[in-house]
Amino acid sequence: MPIYNIALTFNTPLSTELEALSQEWCTLMPSSYILGRNSLPHITLLQFKAEKQEIESIWETIKYLNIPTITFDGVYLSALQDDHIWSGIRVQKTPELDTLQNRIVDMMPNKEIFTAIKHAYFPHVTLGYHTFTTDTTPNLPLATNITAKTNVKTRLSLGVSGPHFQFETALFGGDI
Repeated sequence: MPIYNIALTFNTPLSTELEALSQEWCTLMPSSYILGRNSLPHITLLQFKAEKQEIESIWETIKYLNIPTITFDGVYLSALQDDHIWSGIRVQKTPELDTLQNRIVDMMPNKEIFTAIKHAYFPHVTLGYHTFTTDTTPNLPLATNITAKTNVKTRLSLGVSGPHFQFETALFGGDI
């Protein structure tokens, strides 16, 4: 059964800016997750398994939800075992964003979910999944003009998730 992603997506200029930053960071440290190449810029709200024939009905159920503006809140690096680091831009977790995610979760009571929800939810835009060795250390800039953006308008989208749970293809919604 395929995995799908309900996410907030951005207008073309901001998406292009996020893709350029991701691609720049991937020249500093190798990455298997690169915006604009194998993932669309997005903020995941919910990843879930569903049958392909259910997706249009799910979209019809969620497409009119109230979408809050978002504020970027700095850069994050998350170290993992096996010499990998996730990098990205934090998104300020607001009551409105929590409410949106909770409403979507409540609309899918019988779905297998792959996203942290409720208190564990960490809204962000992933920029890369970097590989490093003991000979290299992360050398990513921790400041960018993107991280200061506030009141960013987004659009609700539903699409297909890839092997790294990236947002590969928008089926509904998309650019604003």
